[in-house]
Amino acid sequence: MNEYASMLMKRISASIYIAACIYEIVKLFLLMMQPAESISTSFYSYTALAALCVPVLLWFILLLNEAVFHGLLYTAVIYKFLCISAEISYIFHSRFSILTAQSGLGSHRMVFSKEIFLFLTVDIALLCYSYTRGKTYYADNTNSER
Repeated sequence: MNEYASMLMKRISASIYIAACIYEIVKLFLLMMQPAESISTSFYSYTALAALCVPVLLWFILLLNEAVFHGLLYTAVIYKFLCISAEISYIFHSRFSILTAQSGLGSHRMVFSKEIFLFLTVDIALLCYSYTRGKTYYADNTNSER
C-alpha cells in the first residue's frame, strides 16, 4: 500500500510540474504580447524576460528528479512570493483601475485584469504546493530522534 501511495504521489507531482511549466510558458507569452506604452516599459519587459524564464527551469528540473533537487522547492517558493508581490504592487500601482471597466480601451484592460487575477491565483496555488512539498521533504529527511 505504501508503494502505491508513493507511486501515486510521484505521478501527481509530475503532472503538477508539467502543468506549472506550461503555465509559466503561457504566462511568459501573454506578458510579452502586451502592447508597450513607451520605450522604457518595452525595455523593462525585455530585460525581465530572463527572470520570467527562471521558474520554467525550476519546474523542469523538479520534474526530472524531485528527490535530488528538493531544495529547489524553496527557491520556487521565494520566486512565487516575489511574483505575487509584483502582481499585487501592479494592482496598487494602477490604482485599482483594472478592477473597473472604462470606455475605449476598457475591454482590453478588463481582459488583462482577468489575466492578472488568474496569474495571482495560480501563483498562490503554486507557492502553497511548493512550500508543502518542501516541508514534506524537510520532515522526511530530518532526524526526529536526537
